[in-house]
Parts: sequence; structure tokens; C-alpha cells
Amino acid sequence: MTHIFISYSRKDIEYAQHIHQELEKRNYRVWRDEKDIMPGDHWMDGITKAIQDCKLFLVIMSPSSERSEWVKREVLIADRLNKTRIPLLLAGEVFLLLSDVQYEDVTNGRPLSEKFYDTINKHFAKNSSQLSPQQQIELLEERISQLQSLVDDLQKPATLQTNSGISNEITDGIHRRLIDLAKQGKLIEYKQLALEFGLSEDHHARFTIPSVIGNISVIENEMNRPLLSVLVIGKSSGIPGHGFYSLAKYLKPEYRAVDDMTIFATETNAVFQYWQSETSIVEFGTAI
Repeated sequence: MTHIFISYSRKDIEYAQHIHQELEKRNYRVWRDEKDIMPGDHWMDGITKAIQDCKLFLVIMSPSSERSEWVKREVLIADRLNKTRIPLLLAGEVFLLLSDVQYEDVTNGRPLSEKFYDTINKHFAKNSSQLSPQQQIELLEERISQLQSLVDDLQKPATLQTNSGISNEITDGIHRRLIDLAKQGKLIEYKQLALEFGLSEDHHARFTIPSVIGNISVIENEMNRPLLSVLVIGKSSGIPGHGFYSLAKYLKPEYRAVDDMTIFATETNAVFQYWQSETSIVEFGTAI
């Protein structure tokens, strides 16, 4: 793992070339599809292998790249391979799929910051002795934070979180809405679900909504029913967020050796089949 992978839209190729050159000036190896896929190579295989072998995954965020199916695939591959992702916001808004990742703001011609290069240096250092004392401290803090996040992810599904700040009335309303969607065979975006219940898009759509729908699915699972939270998806990705898959694998051990897309397809079909059957029973007031 010795190179940096750059994911971008063809419409942003000038900026991608600029970043490529800036990184190479600092002696980093950079992989970019236009330059590094050889004649005769299978396109998708080449990209997947390059992401698998990369040290860092950079994605240039813009309205064009947000619409790009190729960029979406690359981001999802990097996420599944647990690659360190560094988004560069060139224009537009942060991708919902990357809303939990600190990004570098390069809008309006802003140059890459020294903090950005420090982050790269830390990942490419062969050992901690190559870093300054301050960088060693920062790297240690970062690793502690990553470990804490892993611990939090494992602990969250085990107990219900009742302090989401949303009333039981709204929670029951969200529960009913998901059941209605299941009966209609439809999915819904996080943003739309938040807006329907008068919640703040910036805060609640990213944090509170996932907590509530996760709690609903815990209750549904205890009643031997499929996980309704599978119906809530990201705008950019078209699939549930990472937290859904962590929850599904915690609640259903049979999913622990299964890839995310199989879990998504299996659980979606189970939800639709259950709630569209004549024998399904609706119960409320227990989601929190």
C-alpha cells in the first residue's frame, strides 16, 4: 500500500490533474484512472485493485462527482475496504455518504492546507520515529479516537438509546411511516424522512434519525420481524448508511460473513414480504 487513489468526475479532470501534480511534487505516488489503467485492463477490476492497494483514498466532491455512478462505486468500495478517506470539497455540498468524515475545503481556489499534508505524512510514515513529537501525539490521539469509534459501534446496538431528543409521538409517527413504505414497496431518503417530521436536516437527519430508526429495528427484531431501518437510504449512495449494516450484523449473526449489498437486498425483500402479507400486525408505542 504505497499510493494515493484519486476519485473524481471527468468534469473535474483539471483539478484532479492539479492535485496529482501537487502530490507528486512532494514525492507521493498517485493513482488516477486516466493515467494508470493500461490498455487491455478490465476497467472495474483495475480500479478495485488500485483502491484495495492504496494507502489513502482522496475523493474530489462537486455536483458533477455527486452525480457520477463511478465515483459512488469507488467511494463504496473504499468504505467496504476500510480505507482512510479524505474528501476534498471543490464545489457544492459534502456527500451524505461522507458526512461523517472530516473534509478539506478547497472551494474558490483554496490551496491544500498544511494540515492536509500533515495527515498524509502521518499515514505514509513507516514508523512513528519519522514524525515530530507533536505529530506522534496527534497520531496517537487519532488512533485512540478510531478505536473508541469501533467500541462505540459495537456497543450502540446492544442497548436502546432513549435520549435522542425526539418525542414518542414523532417516533411512533416515523414507525408508522416506515410500515406504510414497506406495504407500498418503497424506500425513503434520510433527508426526506427528517423533513416530513419537521426535524432539522443538518443535525437530526444525520444523527437523530439514524438513532431512532435503529431503535425501531431493535424492537422489530425482538418481535421476530425484519429490520425496517433498511428502507431509509442516503441520497448519494441509494443504500442505508454504515450504521445499518453494523446493527444488522449485531442483531443477526447470519449476516456477519455476508457483504453489505447482500444484506441490503435480503432485508429489503424480507421487509416488503412481511408487511405486504395479510397476517402482519402493527404495534406501536415501543420504539423508544
